[in-house]
Amino acid sequence: MSANGGNKLIVVWDPDHWVPSDKTVSKKFTSKIGITIRGYAPVCYGGWSKIKPDTKRKLREKLETLFEVDLHHPKVLAYVDGIMATAYTQFKWRLHNHYKENGTYERARAKLPDPDLWNSRPLEHWHWLCDNLYSNEGYMEVCATNAQNRDKQESTHRGGAMPFIQHALQAAKEGGKPVSFIDNYENMYQDAEHKWVSEAKRVRHIRENEAEEGRYQGKAH
Repeated sequence: MSANGGNKLIVVWDPDHWVPSDKTVSKKFTSKIGITIRGYAPVCYGGWSKIKPDTKRKLREKLETLFEVDLHHPKVLAYVDGIMATAYTQFKWRLHNHYKENGTYERARAKLPDPDLWNSRPLEHWHWLCDNLYSNEGYMEVCATNAQNRDKQESTHRGGAMPFIQHALQAAKEGGKPVSFIDNYENMYQDAEHKWVSEAKRVRHIRENEAEEGRYQGKAH
């Protein structure tokens, strides 16, 4: 905030895609959401969808300390909720990983996560996680299935937390002209040496190119 003269940062939204239109503001906004989730989100829930709407509202309102953002607009709410859901999942994964690193239920239950992650939450909340989730066979089966599904997924793009469409909008803004899906795809899934992040992404690129050529030829006729 000091870089902005102590004033709130204004989040301006792209009217077509409803994502923050400014790259710098977007990164700071996403970072603030992550900090808010790690610092204040309740942990005694099985997932983000289980948390009460009023609790989510209070978490969103913490964003207004640094940003001027319309949290009543349904499109904005959907965007913020999606980013918060992802941040919450990542936060809970780190807590579960701490539990597993301790080896046994007894050792894990007796050792709180690092203070910068746990953020002074009550001890009984950690015990709740250990007793109701991390030692629950049903929950562990779900975690194992989710882990297997993640392993099967194609690699994600190289753009970090910023949504795919935001990179296209930013590239268009910097280049002064619209960026095609194909060009943005190459930017996101190729490294500095133009090597694909995965074979699956290279194959999809070929298919998208072929489809685009087919659409162009169809218009030509």
